[in-house]
Amino acid sequence: MKNFEVRVIVTEEKRFLTATKRMEKRTQKTNTHFSTTRGTPYKVTHKIDDKEYTTEYVKYTIMTDELKFDDWQLAGTIDCREGGNILRTNMEVPESYRTVSHKCDYCTTKRIRKDTFIVKNAVSGEFKQIGRNCLGLFLGVNVEFLLNLFDFIRSEDTDESEENTRYYGVQTYYLNEFVNACARLVIKEGFKSSQFNGATASSANYMIYTRPTTAMRKETLEAFRTNYPETEESKKLANDVIEYTKALTGDTNYINNLRILYNSENIQSKDFGYVASAFSGYLKAKEIEFKRINEAKAYSNKWAGEISERKNFEVEVVNCHTTDTKFGKCYIYTMKDNNKNRITWFTNDSKMEVGSKYKVKATIKKLDVYNGLKQTVITRGKVTNL
Repeated sequence: MKNFEVRVIVTEEKRFLTATKRMEKRTQKTNTHFSTTRGTPYKVTHKIDDKEYTTEYVKYTIMTDELKFDDWQLAGTIDCREGGNILRTNMEVPESYRTVSHKCDYCTTKRIRKDTFIVKNAVSGEFKQIGRNCLGLFLGVNVEFLLNLFDFIRSEDTDESEENTRYYGVQTYYLNEFVNACARLVIKEGFKSSQFNGATASSANYMIYTRPTTAMRKETLEAFRTNYPETEESKKLANDVIEYTKALTGDTNYINNLRILYNSENIQSKDFGYVASAFSGYLKAKEIEFKRINEAKAYSNKWAGEISERKNFEVEVVNCHTTDTKFGKCYIYTMKDNNKNRITWFTNDSKMEVGSKYKVKATIKKLDVYNGLKQTVITRGKVTNL
């Protein structure tokens, strides 16, 4: 059983419920559980000058076994781009789908397709890629309905900061323009994921949108852009995020998708959440780097002895955090000795307080490097107050 949380614009709620009721009827024929629970509506507000523009949403929890039809499960979609394939999946799929060409395993023809689906046989574990026009014949379902429902309940292979809002249309946008808009917002407000009012991705969409809606006329769009001006700082941030994301290493679909998008000249509106989420990763990386630089200044970056050597240390406790293990709670102390060497101790006993100084007689267990900084790991310590 899987639970999915989806965010639905209230004005689209009727269409969403129509789709889910159809799915309930279809799943009843295959003895597959499928149900929805409506949450409390909430509003997302954008304030421009003295005016507020509000969109009302409602969260639904969908409970289902799987999107399964005669043993075939819908595993994801392939969006073929010039730089590689964007995978949107709700389960682990073979990495080969990141580079496959436009083809359909059902009709065996190769041509450019708007949508290609990945399906998995729940019995044999076999994967197939099926073109949009062939999917209805292969599964025996209404493909338009299936596509809309999959958009609602798919579970992205992403970090917690990625947007989950639905986007529509095939209009393309310049990557640099959208990233610059995100940077202008982040400089002034910080990064905001979709769970916050004024999410970075949706706000950046307003800034580059060229066809004003009824709710936000041309003059208010211009006011919105004026409130978040382009500066040298925002230009630098945008460039840094682009370079950082292009150089990302990792083997997840999320990182692979980001690399493809950031190496493209144009993106689509459905990519906004992915593209904006790179700011979250970049800012976290900069925070870690800043912390590492400060720690490097505070410590000598030398080891405090040799492995197996037992000696006395006079230390000040800099930090302590805990973790649960199968042997109980483990206290991880970070300390600094008189020579500014970094000393680390993993122990089951809570013996010391942060900011206090102690004499510790211990054995050097390991000479390690953590976040680029040398640390001496000790064991079998005996603590006395200084």
